[in-house]
Amino acid sequence: MKSAVALWLGVVALASVLTGQGVFGGSNWDWAVFLALLYGLTSLLTFVASAFDKRQARRKGDRVPERALHFLELAGGWPGAFAAQRFVRHKNVKPAFQAVFWLIVALHAAGWGWWWFRGR
Repeated sequence: MKSAVALWLGVVALASVLTGQGVFGGSNWDWAVFLALLYGLTSLLTFVASAFDKRQARRKGDRVPERALHFLELAGGWPGAFAAQRFVRHKNVKPAFQAVFWLIVALHAAGWGWWWFRGR
């Protein structure tokens, strides 16, 4: 789990550097680019972690903890996790994992809905 947090903080730092966006300040356009890059990089990281976990499962090796995968999903990587479920068939039939995954997707949807309608 600590490595997932460290990797994600690296993604945040990279997105900040690539967009010239500090964590504080900036216009709405700057934030939109920053968040798009953050979601994209975190999704890529989550897809790679999920594919690695699937490979390790087949080889009976050390697995990526589910809580680390869920952290990455919550941090913005849920599109990458969804892609991994479809393309490498990673945890796509495990009910407990799917329940948490879809709760995370719903939280993101609610958050974006709140942000969109907050000023209307």
